[in-house]
Amino acid sequence: MLCLRENGLSVWRILKKPQQETADNAQEYDIEPWNGGWEKVLEMDLTVVSNLIAGDISEDGRWLTVSDIYEVKLFWLYTDVCSVSLFSA
Repeated sequence: MLCLRENGLSVWRILKKPQQETADNAQEYDIEPWNGGWEKVLEMDLTVVSNLIAGDISEDGRWLTVSDIYEVKLFWLYTDVCSVSLFSA
């Protein structure tokens, strides 16, 4: 998930539901059922001439593009278990 601001952006990862968690198991063991979740993986401020007007993440999550009125910036996102790395293309 991507959130654009005037000169920056934030990216969140939507967490998957654990396989072993079911509503029946949660009631059986008196554990709260899983309600979904997210984690912020990237916070970035950019040097742009004007405010950011568009941005998107590719379907496979590998590419991030942002644009102001004058230019488009393309970034390659690399993820591992603990973090997200960013490379300018």
